[in-house]
Formats: sequence, C-alpha cells, structure tokens
Amino acid sequence: MRREHVSALALSLVLLFTAGCAPKQPELTRSKIYQKFESVGALDAALDDAEQDEVHIFAPDGFEQTKDIFDEAFAFAKDGKQQEAMASAGKGQNALIKAEADAEQAKEIMREVVAHRDLAIEAKAPELFSDEFTSIEKELKKANSLIESGDLEKAKEYRPELLNDYDEIQIEALEKGLMELAKSSSARARENDAENYAPKTMIAADKELELAISIIKTDRTNMEVANDHARNADYTYRKANRITDTIKKSERRDRTEEDVILTNWGYLGEINAPTGTTLDLTVREHLLIASIRRRVEALGTSLEDSNMLVGKLEDRITRLQADHKAEIDKLESSTRMQLTVLQKKQAEAERHQRELKERQAFISSLFTSKEATVYRKGEDILISANGFYFKVGKAEIETANFGLLNKILSSIKQFPGSVIRISGHTDSTGGSKANLLLSRKRAENVAKFLINIGSIDPARIAFAGYGESKPVANNKTADGRAKNRRIDLMIVNKKK
Repeated sequence: MRREHVSALALSLVLLFTAGCAPKQPELTRSKIYQKFESVGALDAALDDAEQDEVHIFAPDGFEQTKDIFDEAFAFAKDGKQQEAMASAGKGQNALIKAEADAEQAKEIMREVVAHRDLAIEAKAPELFSDEFTSIEKELKKANSLIESGDLEKAKEYRPELLNDYDEIQIEALEKGLMELAKSSSARARENDAENYAPKTMIAADKELELAISIIKTDRTNMEVANDHARNADYTYRKANRITDTIKKSERRDRTEEDVILTNWGYLGEINAPTGTTLDLTVREHLLIASIRRRVEALGTSLEDSNMLVGKLEDRITRLQADHKAEIDKLESSTRMQLTVLQKKQAEAERHQRELKERQAFISSLFTSKEATVYRKGEDILISANGFYFKVGKAEIETANFGLLNKILSSIKQFPGSVIRISGHTDSTGGSKANLLLSRKRAENVAKFLINIGSIDPARIAFAGYGESKPVANNKTADGRAKNRRIDLMIVNKKK
C-alpha cells in the first residue's frame, strides 16, 4: 500500500510539473507589430521625425498628447485589437499634424528668441551647460505652451528673459573652450554607455584628450596643438555617441544584421550616384571599395582637367586685362557708380524698414490687448481685432465700436497708398452656413464704415467672410471663442 501511494504521488507531481511548463504564447516583437499594424509604425516614425524638428520644444502639449495616443495605439496593437489600433493611430497622426502647425506658429512668434537659441546651440551650450540650458528650455516650453492655448500676450512676456538667458549661456559656452567641450562630450558618451557600444572609438577619443591634457601640463605655449587634439577628442566622443545611438535604435526597432547591411548599401549607392554608374553589390567588399575608388579617382581626374582648363582661361583673362587696361578701368569706374547706386538703394531700403517698424510700433500702441493684436507680415500690417462688439447673430455696428474703428482708421492713415483687406470670423457656435453669412456681413459693415465715415477710397477696400473656418484659439473655451470672434484687417503695401 505504501508503494502504491508513492507511485500515485509521483504521477501527480509529474502531471503538475508538465502542466506548469506548458509553452506560453510568444509575444510579438515591436518590428512584427509594425509589420502587422503599419499605421502604428508610421506614427512612431512620424514622432521621431517631429522630435528631430523640435516639435516637442515648440508645441510641447500637442507632442505629449500625440505620444500618449501612440502608447494607446501600440497597446491596442500588442493586444491584437486591429480596429482600435488603427483608429488611435489615425487620431495620433491628426494630433501630430496640429502640433507641427502649432510649432511653426510658435517659431514665428518667438522668431527672435529662436535665433538667439540657435547661436547658443552653435556655441555648444547644451553640451557645456546641460542643466542650465535645460532650465532655459523649460521656460521656452512654458511660453510655447501658452501659444498653443492661444494666450499670445502672456507668451510674449517670456521673450525678454529668454533672450537674455540664451545670450548669457552662449557667451559662457564660448569662453569655456574646446577642452571643457571635449570633457563634456566624454562624460555624455560614457553616460550613454558608449564604452560598451563603441569601445574602439572611445579609446581613440581618450588618447586625443590625454594628448591635449599632456601638452597643456608640459607646454602651455603650444595651445594651438592642444586645441587641435581637444577638437579631435570632442569629435571622436560625439562620433562614439552617434554610433551608440544608432546601435540602440537598431536594437529598439529589432533591426537585423540584414537591415543594417541593406541600409549601408543604400548609403554607398548615394555616394556612387554622382558617377552615373550602378554598383555591383554582389562582389566582395574589397572589390566593391576598389570599384568606388576608381570611379571617384576618375571624377578627380576630370576635376583636375577642369582645373587645368580654368587655369588656362585665367591666363587668357590676365592677358586680356593687360591688353585692355583702359577698358577695365572704365568698367571699374562704371562698377563703382553702380555700387554707389546699390548702396543708396540699400540705405533707402533700411530707412524704409525703420519707418515701417516705427509705424507698426505706433499702431500697436493704439490698441489695448483686449482690442486687437498687431502683426507685421513682410511689408504688410495685420490688425487682428477681437474687441468688436456685435449683438448675437447681428452684424450692425454698435456705437460701442466707434472708438476701436477710429483707431483702425488712424492705423490705415499711416499707409496712404495701401490696400485694405477685411475678413470677418466667428466662433463655432451656431451653424457653419449662418456663421459664414454673418462674418461676411460684419466685414462688409466695417468696410462701409471706413468708406462712409473714414472717407477711404472704396477701390482700396476688399472684404470677405470666413465664418468659423479659420480659428486662432480653442473654440471649447469662452476665452478661445472670444478670440475667434474677430475682424482681421490686412494693410497691404504691395500688390501680391
């Protein structure tokens, strides 16, 4: 009886063990999910491209919203929910398109800040002062978030401090020099685990940095050579970082060795393209390299022949100059006169731009932030007036609007030869057809006021209504709807 109990117990344990070890259904890899759900993979790639274009900086809210939608789409795809995954991916693409448009608007509004930021980046401020630069970027994101929400006036308040911060960090970066830049690049590469992913490149970079440090310690008079080594070290560390990022990206996307080889062959094809020939990718590497080298050398020979021809032409020009010096002197005199004319035109253009800027400043000073916002678009001035009061569903101009209209008339008088394009806009309340008619009638009544009261030549005025089709703010909020109910007046100083 004891032996029977032992046998039964053993059988139960075997059955339990085999049941516990039953093979699980393998999870889909990221690359297989993207093969099955192309729209989800396309959204991931679009997010990568948008990040390269810095949409996450200039439209942070929209970018984060798109990332959340992507995570949702990826989760649906991972669970095999095709319809839900496709719907979320489509929603994400639409959100990203809006974020990209918002980013372009932010770059335009913060144009001067963007220019100073670019100079700071060019001076390697993000590498040399990572924490400080990140702190400034957070403030820029706050301003851009306000632009996304339609609060342009509040966003503009950030501009002076941002300009000052980017200028200061640029100067500090330039002063810190190549040595600190190389050390910073080394730290970033190591933090990115480049020693494991690109060990040979890291060793080469370390040697360059060691040489630079050794020269500085032993012979400070030879700083030019030390800087050359520091520059090489910085470049090589960044190269190691780039190698690391590429490998990590391949791993993250489950790229195979075949994918890497095909990508590299594509690069070789682009390099070979100027030769006008096709590469034979079936031959061994040394034969392929020799083939490309021969073609490049042939191009080099052709370039040498071209340079020889240029040399002969230059000799001929020299002889002609000697033979016709009087004609050349006459030509130079004519050129100087033309240059004087060009300088006068340039001075006139600069004066014109100053005057235009002063006129814009004067016009901006006429309006409060609740009445209108003034923009300059090249030679033209846009007055976006959301301070008009109209009764609900009505287009008649109330006496309450006369003060604002008089300010608009004063603005127009700054440009006597201009053409005035008036466009009416509504919020999304009510039917779109009714909004379109209402916006046109309001624009028409403003035009009549300018003609009848302001004595503006009717030939200078054109008007149109756009209803709710061109919002500048979110129609889901009362503040956003108020900004969308506006009259835009474009003072056009050139025929388009």
